Amino acid sequence: MKTIGKLANELVIRVETIHFYKRYGLIAYPPEPQAWYRHYDDRITDQLKLIAEAKAKAKAKAIGFTPKEIDSLMRLDGHCADVAPIAIQKLHLIRA
Repeated sequence: MKTIGKLANELVIRVETIHFYKRYGLIAYPPEPQAWYRHYDDRITDQLKLIAEAKAKAKAKAIGFTPKEIDSLMRLDGHCADVAPIAIQKLHLIRA
């Protein structure tokens, strides 16, 4: 269980982003506060990770990656050193 600030730091997103997702029903509200602070469980963390993955896939598709390429990128688990060469190669193909 994490506070909203700790969850935001872990996922490298802003606290306001989490509030936005709650307001629009994209993630569940955590249970009533325990000693002034709401605590977010792993289920909500997983919901936020799913949203981030969907956003990343949409951005990749918008810049020209195929579904197969996107799947390959998502399996790299966000390691920039692995993703950068693939992205640069794709950029060269798009510009050609």
